[in-house]
Amino acid sequence: MRGEDKLLRQIDGITLLRHVAIMSLRSNCCEVNVVIQAKHDRRYRSIADLPVQITFLGHRGTGMSTSLRHGILAFNEPPDAVMIILADMPEVQTSDLNALIDAYEPGRIVAASAKGQRGHPLCLPQFLFGELAHLKGDDGARSLIKKNAAIVKLIDREGHRACVDLNTPEDWSDWLAQRVR
Repeated sequence: MRGEDKLLRQIDGITLLRHVAIMSLRSNCCEVNVVIQAKHDRRYRSIADLPVQITFLGHRGTGMSTSLRHGILAFNEPPDAVMIILADMPEVQTSDLNALIDAYEPGRIVAASAKGQRGHPLCLPQFLFGELAHLKGDDGARSLIKKNAAIVKLIDREGHRACVDLNTPEDWSDWLAQRVR
């Protein structure tokens, strides 16, 4: 965000990263693992007191795929599935996470959607972890989801919150202006 850390911006008096971590902890997720870069002391301090597992990236890596890989490898034993929750999507709610957990079926990718458009969060089954470990770049799991489109189950959520992603200062300004209305 042009030098500004979007995850440290304030939402309702706390950082966006803390907001998403707390929302995740309030859900029916079994475990919450937050992946952050080792050099991000401010990010770490914003969630250090929460009962989450924090996984540090030793280097910047090659984008979102590096974070996903480290997040998967952080589990002592591979879970049946993981939910990928992006920290820059402030409108996702605990009820969205629980709806995905309730809708999860082994062997399926379950993703939140807004009016049929796939968004986040999403659940990936364990059999895809190996492929996830080989992804490169900042595309996240997008190519993996596209390759496995036949097993994707969309769970439509209210409004556009599954697709509200704040990546630029303009995105933030627009979102804040709409929030005030």
